[in-house]
Amino acid sequence: MRQRIDGTTAVLGITLLVGSLLACKKSQDQAPQPIASATQSAPSAPPPVVDAGPPPLQRYGTEEKEAKGKARVVVDELAVYPKADIQAESLAKLVKETEVERKARYQNFTLVEYPDSTKPNEHLLGWVEDKQDPKNPVLKDVVVAVARQPVKPPPPSTSAGRGRSARSRPSNMR
Repeated sequence: MRQRIDGTTAVLGITLLVGSLLACKKSQDQAPQPIASATQSAPSAPPPVVDAGPPPLQRYGTEEKEAKGKARVVVDELAVYPKADIQAESLAKLVKETEVERKARYQNFTLVEYPDSTKPNEHLLGWVEDKQDPKNPVLKDVVVAVARQPVKPPPPSTSAGRGRSARSRPSNMR
């Protein structure tokens, strides 16, 4: 009986050894493939994401009315839109006291040129909602003060301040 147990143990041991070797071989088959050779091309990378930038500014042709003059924003965070529609995604928010240049009007919107916050020397265009309500304005005209030149009095004449010259006196006054 002892030999039978020893034989059974040997068979089970060998079976376990062979089974574990087969399991290792299977996992090696499922391992990732080796790196491709230099002659094969690498898989192409996805194209880089390009920022499309702001949507194009919509203009309304003959329906627009010309608007001119500088104005100052008098409300906090005035939204700027790419078209005359408050449902559109805003391009920027203008803070109070920002100076803008009026360009055109369409319905209750004003096309303004405003300073670019990222590039200080450049300006952008956009539509702001401007109902032109005198009680609640969003833009206020900027009054440009014209410096007045002081008027200079005429230069004094050579005889001024000396009185009459001797030649102009009557002869009996000598």
